[in-house]
Order: sequence, then C-alpha cells, then structure tokens
Amino acid sequence: MLLCDSLVRQVYTVDYDDPDDAAVCFITYAWDDDAVKHQGLGIDPRNSTSDSIDRVRLFEQLYKRLEICGRTNPELARWIKHIRPYSNSIDDILFVEWQSKPNFNGAFKLSFPGQDQYVKTLFFDYLKAGTAEDTGLFLAGDCITWTSGWVEGALQTGLNATAAAIRSLDGSLNGRSPMDIKKDRFDYFCMRQSFMVDGNGLDSKKRTRR
Repeated sequence: MLLCDSLVRQVYTVDYDDPDDAAVCFITYAWDDDAVKHQGLGIDPRNSTSDSIDRVRLFEQLYKRLEICGRTNPELARWIKHIRPYSNSIDDILFVEWQSKPNFNGAFKLSFPGQDQYVKTLFFDYLKAGTAEDTGLFLAGDCITWTSGWVEGALQTGLNATAAAIRSLDGSLNGRSPMDIKKDRFDYFCMRQSFMVDGNGLDSKKRTRR
C-alpha cells in the first residue's frame, strides 16, 4: 500500500500468488471530494460534446501524478514502472464509480451521530445464541461495528459470529470467549447538555437524553 499527499492519495496492490507474478493494482482508491476530482481527470477537455469519463485517460493522468511521487524516491520510481495494464491491453483498465452503479450503494457504512445504540444492537446480536431468541443466524462484517471500513471490525464480528454458531450448535468454547462479553457494560446513549436562561438572566443547566 502506498499513501501520498498527491491527488493519487492511495495505491493498493492485491497479490493473488499468480505464477507469472501479476497482481491487481488499485492505482487509486478514493471517496468524497477526491473521487470527484478523479472523475474530472478522466474527462477530455478537448471534447466539449461529452462529459463521460474515459478510463484510459483517467489511468494516464493518475499514472503521471504517481510518477511525480517517484521523483524523490528511486526505489518507489522503480516500483511504479511495474504498474501497467496486464498484457499491455487497455481492456485490463477498469474504472468503477460507485454512485452511478446500481445496487452498490456506496462503499463502507459510517454511522450518523446518535446512532451508536443501533450499532450496539447489531454488534451484540450474536449473544442471542443458546437463548430462546436464537435464530441460528448471526451477523458479521465491519458495517455492524464502530470501526466501519476497517478490517479489525470484520475480524472481530467474524470471531463473535463463530463463537455464537458453536454455542448455538451446543458446542463448547475453551476459556473466555466473545460469549462472555457484557453488552450492557457501557451506555451508548449520548448525553447532551442544554442551557436555558431563566427570568433573572442566570444560566441554568439541565441534562437530557437523546
């Protein structure tokens, strides 16, 4: 993985242990404002009749900016030279713009303020295993944690779901396990302070739940 402060932002390589040493490279993985800027790079200003994104032009523009990053680091510059379409075919250049694709619904989930209680309900749902509420279905994935978008949340909920499946099938767990977690240890309701001015011009404080 390469992180930089240029418009490329982030570069990821995914190695599938291919015998010919080929791998998949995400020459950029961006969202929000950065993604919008990238889309602009893929539009040819000489073609005033179309605002469609040319994936080849986008690749070339991002690659040029990646080469600039390598000017100060010879090792990085050598690595960048290996990034090219497989078999040198433009057909191997792919571009995905989530917001215009049906059924993608964006990337990872980020909770809004005040939704911690909902996250808690999903995260601890696996504790129903072995109880009267056991349905045999247990959720897992980063999107039901407080660390959405990170692999840690996926791993943690995966372990939770595995422990729950074992308990649901009348299996046994050695030592302490996710099934021993106390879900009510923390209060996930946010406390909010509000201030009022009484008739004497004095501030009085009250605490309210939301």
